Amino acid sequence: MGIKSIDIREFPLRRSTFGYDKKDVEGLKELCIDSLTEASRTVTKLEDELRHARRGLSEHEQREGVLKDTITTAHRMVDDLKENANREADLILAEARQKSEEITRHAHQRVIEIQQEISRLKAQRLELEVTLQATLNYHISMLNLEGTEARDRDMEGDKLALFPNKEKNC
Repeated sequence: MGIKSIDIREFPLRRSTFGYDKKDVEGLKELCIDSLTEASRTVTKLEDELRHARRGLSEHEQREGVLKDTITTAHRMVDDLKENANREADLILAEARQKSEEITRHAHQRVIEIQQEISRLKAQRLELEVTLQATLNYHISMLNLEGTEARDRDMEGDKLALFPNKEKNC
């Protein structure tokens, strides 16, 4: 352990005729030199440690900067990915809505076409019913007419016959 300033102040120096005792002064001088040498070594060692610590600090600060940049870049990438995902989702939704509207329009158009076809078929059925009814009525009237004509002929034939057929009249 080195000496302190108080040790130097209180170092006992004896007096001699021409000032202080030479041996005491040399002893104090050696003590101071040893202390200064030790202090110098300590200062050099501490300066080296300080330089080493500053280099380490600088490296850590550089790493911290790189990490901050990496984190910032990662945050930006995450934000970009979220934004792109949202855009894609919006596009998918827009396409789905458009397809939905197109399918709905097509379905409505198909419903209209089917309703028109049903109306056309109903009209055609009605026309066929009317035509069939008219044909049936015509044939019924023809049959009635033929039946009436046949009776009239039979009656005329009976008038011409010498012997009337009484069974027919009954």
